[in-house]
This record gives sequence, C-alpha cells and structure tokens, in this order.
Amino acid sequence: MAVYAYKAFTAQGGKKTSGSIEAASPQEAKEKIRQMQLILSHLEPQTKAPKSQRLSKDTLLIFTSQLAQLLSAKIPLFESLLALEEQARQEPHHAVVLGLTERIRGGSSLSQAMTDYADSFPNLYRALITAGEAIGNLELALNRLSSFLVHQRKIQKQLVSAMIYPILLACLLVVAVCVLVGFVIPALESLFEDRQIPRFTQIVLSTSQFLRQWGVLVVGALGALGSYLFFQLRRPHIKAKMQRILLR
Repeated sequence: MAVYAYKAFTAQGGKKTSGSIEAASPQEAKEKIRQMQLILSHLEPQTKAPKSQRLSKDTLLIFTSQLAQLLSAKIPLFESLLALEEQARQEPHHAVVLGLTERIRGGSSLSQAMTDYADSFPNLYRALITAGEAIGNLELALNRLSSFLVHQRKIQKQLVSAMIYPILLACLLVVAVCVLVGFVIPALESLFEDRQIPRFTQIVLSTSQFLRQWGVLVVGALGALGSYLFFQLRRPHIKAKMQRILLR
C-alpha cells in the first residue's frame, strides 16, 4: 500500500477538490477516485505529509520507543515497521508510517526513507539513524534517541513551568499600568490644575495623556513590530545569524 495525493473535479458542478488516498498502485488509486465520482486531473505519490498528518513530538517519542523495542526482540526492520503501520491505521500520522514501510520494502534504508518526511523527523534524528546504520546497530541509535527525546520533553516542560510565573507577573503589571493610565491618573489630574508640580509628576501626567490619545496606535505598532520580528526569526538565515550573535 502507498499514499497518493490527487487533484480532481466533482462530477456535479465541476468544483476543485484534493486529498490523499491509499492504494496498492496508481491504477487502483485512479479506480478508487472514479468510485468517489470525481474527475481526476492530477495524481502523484505523496512524499510530504500535510501538517495534520505529521508526527508530533509525543508521537515521535512513542514511535521511536516502540521501534526500538521491536528491534530489541530481533524482529526485522520491515516487519517492525509493518506492525507499527497496522497499529497506526486509525491515526492521523498513518500516512507517514505507511510511507516509511513502503520505502523499506522498496530497498531504501531507514534514514533515506525518513528524508522524505523531514517535517516529522528532524535533522538530528535522521543523523543519529544514519550513524546507527553505519555501525550496524540501529537498535542502539533508537534507544539513544528515545532517551534524548524523553530528556528534551522534560526540559521543555520545566521551561514552560518556569515561564508561567514571570508571564503572569508581566500580565498583572500591564493590567495595573492600564488601570493607572486610564482611570487613576485622569481622576487625579484636576488636583494639580494651576499648581506648580514637580517635573516627574508632569512627565507622568503627560505620558498618561499621550497614551489615552494614542494608546491604540502604540499597541498596534508594537504588535506589528513584534509580528515582524517573530516571522523574521523564523527565516533560516536570520535565525542562524541571531544564534551566532548569541553564541558570541
């Protein structure tokens, strides 16, 4: 069985539609599409899983641990993947496991098969699989990967837990500043009319007036700047440059 991505038109109305379908051959895939009352326009083997069908971090950990256990039981790689494929038939990531199984059946190595699903298997993961194949001990590589993924998830949970308190404090600080600027300070402004006030108090009153008048624009500008920086840091060369700066 393999997964094929298709584009087609509905028989009634001619609306465009697309999706994926499991079949043993392109001919079988075309027949299944015809049975769905669709007019096929394009068909190709699916090598890149949609985002909803990729292996999540938790699923990748389970997959790695189970594959390592099967190999430890001296079950050949293809039979091990076939067992995992049967187990995942009702799961969103089934297409990825099925694709790996088909590529192993076709003679590819596990690292080569995983290259076609780079969104599910990170570079470091594939590199360790390649190293395990090179030394002829794929089981060891999978066990090391399983330990690494467990440690990684533990650190991520610790970071999230550590960040909850400062984020909560920051949110409370923003709320407090908004209340002061929007309600408390305006109510006190009348007390300082026609009086000589210290410079710091004047700065506070002027800042409050400015934020009440232009606060929406300031928040919008900060949001736009934050979004721009966020998307820029997602670009590989910008991210690499920032990492080099931080490492220095």
